[in-house]
Amino acid sequence: MISSARLGDKHACPLPGHGTTPIASASGDVNINGMGAARVGDTCGCGAVITTGFPSILVNGRPMAHLGSPTSHGGTIITGSGNVGGGFVMGDAGGATIINFMALGAFRPDGSVDDEKMATLLADPKLTEKALAANALVGPEAAGKKSDAQPEPRAESVVCKHPDRMEELATYIADEMNRNIHHPSVLKMKKLLSYDVAEETRKQMDLPWYAQVGATSPQTIGAANGAAALVIWTERVGQYRDWDHKPKIHKKFGGYYHKQGEYEYFYDIWSNIHYGYVGRAGGLSESVLADGAGLEQIVSDSVGAISDITKPPVREGLK
Repeated sequence: MISSARLGDKHACPLPGHGTTPIASASGDVNINGMGAARVGDTCGCGAVITTGFPSILVNGRPMAHLGSPTSHGGTIITGSGNVGGGFVMGDAGGATIINFMALGAFRPDGSVDDEKMATLLADPKLTEKALAANALVGPEAAGKKSDAQPEPRAESVVCKHPDRMEELATYIADEMNRNIHHPSVLKMKKLLSYDVAEETRKQMDLPWYAQVGATSPQTIGAANGAAALVIWTERVGQYRDWDHKPKIHKKFGGYYHKQGEYEYFYDIWSNIHYGYVGRAGGLSESVLADGAGLEQIVSDSVGAISDITKPPVREGLK
């Protein structure tokens, strides 16, 4: 039995700077443990698309994704449901067949699922044979197929001696977040952004006409408050500013990647977590924070092209 994947389950991406991101899209009407069931074609926070699932378990016409499902970025789904799974095999049953549908051409060039092609593949009684021929079969059938080729010598397993660091890093950033949500800058942002334009407009409209003449419109005040809040926020989180934790983490913990189990994580994920948590506490919307993060990344990349001060070395992933 292999755990089912759900909205919010974690994806470990090997691409530089991506780290661990959640599954960001899933079924809207089929839930597992109260969360949408993830399917082949659903995307992760870093943009990776889930490519592999159970053809025998369909959710909205797509194969169900699972713990261990590969993605288009070369990553893997690393968490799943603790009590709902698929792929149970009894005797010679084929229920554990797992197929890489990207290898079978079920995806368009833009990464979206070709539903017509997917339906055709799923209706094909020889799907497993075709998947095996296309090297798209992931599961007992592929693992158990005999080969005439001589087996390659098995490399000796290498045990990484670097210590796990995630607990101390998580403790550090949690302390920063819990302290900074009470920072005067955040409290001022919250006050500015709590201005209710609709309510203030109603109040102004209730005034006599002569009292409204010359008064500043609530829309103008609201826009000015929003701009002021963004100025405060940018001053705090901009590159090399007080809440850009990357230089601090590099100085305090060393390195640009930190190990936990079989994975390494790029050091910028902690600033991103702090950015979202404290920004929401200050009253900023998710869309504003996402736009700001994109702009900051563009600026950071531009600065990085000029100066390699914080540019991490090329690393081979842990095996």
